[in-house]
Amino acid sequence: MNANISSSSTRSFVEVTDEEHSLILILRTMQLEEIICVINLNKFFPEEVPDKHRHVTNIINLYFNKSYETHTIKSMIDFISMQPTFTRMFQQHSVKEMIEKYQAHNIAESVNVHELYLHPFTTKCIQCETMLKESYKHRPKTVMSLTRNYKACKS
Repeated sequence: MNANISSSSTRSFVEVTDEEHSLILILRTMQLEEIICVINLNKFFPEEVPDKHRHVTNIINLYFNKSYETHTIKSMIDFISMQPTFTRMFQQHSVKEMIEKYQAHNIAESVNVHELYLHPFTTKCIQCETMLKESYKHRPKTVMSLTRNYKACKS
């Protein structure tokens, strides 16, 4: 080895298992957000759904504007599902549960940390429970439907 080579240009080799190498190849094929969506869709649809993997592939291709093949998606799902380490990696956790645990254990630090979710037709403040005041009630409202948007006007 040449003694003039600086230490910053020397390389260190890392042992990579076959499973880790496969995961690296998967990450080169698909983005992480796409992989997470594939795993979530796979968990969402029951095993009894005919052509489940084809449906997952079609959904991912349509949503992300990609052209993955069904066998690629199926192989990825099978690989991740069979590896306990990778199955845990793509496991979903409840944000609400995490926030509640944080608030219970770190009371002084967790002020103003909460999950904001307003139920339809909310009339009370979610923080202090006081009644909310109506404003701009004279203006038309837009009501969103699955089929179209409606303008609600004062009659």
